[in-house]
Amino acid sequence: MIPEIPPTGRYTHRWKAAILECIGKDRLTIPQAIDRYNLTLEEIDCWTQKLAAGGIGALKATLQRHRERPHQYGVYRAGKAT
Repeated sequence: MIPEIPPTGRYTHRWKAAILECIGKDRLTIPQAIDRYNLTLEEIDCWTQKLAAGGIGALKATLQRHRERPHQYGVYRAGKAT
């Protein structure tokens, strides 16, 4: 079964894994996935690499913005605002 587009517009790690499984089992081609889910080839490649390297948990999204510029978001470190 090919997953529907997530109603929230968020691509969870399970949803990403389901898409990759469909591609791997030839139920969906990469061009079909790109068109159907408005993805890029780079996203699919990245998901594939993460899944291979770390399993489904590696597909979880992270809040990268807090890592890049924590001072802009009021992140506290060692009891002090940075």
